[in-house]
Amino acid sequence: MCFVIHPSHPNAKTAKRDVVCYKTLRHDRTSVIKDKDFKYRIGKRYRLPGTFPTIVKFPTIVWWKPLEHQIIDRDLEIHEGYHSYSSKKMLRERVRRTRYCPFRCTIPAGSTYYFNPSRHEYVSDSITVNEQIKI
Repeated sequence: MCFVIHPSHPNAKTAKRDVVCYKTLRHDRTSVIKDKDFKYRIGKRYRLPGTFPTIVKFPTIVWWKPLEHQIIDRDLEIHEGYHSYSSKKMLRERVRRTRYCPFRCTIPAGSTYYFNPSRHEYVSDSITVNEQIKI
């Protein structure tokens, strides 16, 4: 998953207080929860090592359709970090598509994060998975 930096929110923020967010994860009925090859434990704070983030700029793309063309300027993207959603609506959609389990998380106070309002997504340098929820 890559995070697209929204033009109206181009700068990183520092969380002044814990920010509630949501993630979909695979749960194997133990205390270990998986997201791809990464394993989380409920209640543990995870923090990226080193500098965050590395921002990637993709070149302008020309999209061709019959009888018309459109120039799309790809936004800046962040590929590392802890990705999460800001709304339960997006969480529901993700659960529906993947059949993963929904979890309430927090981006802890003091963490660096970006927000994309059109996708209702966060990417942060730190996250805590708090509990599985029902949606």
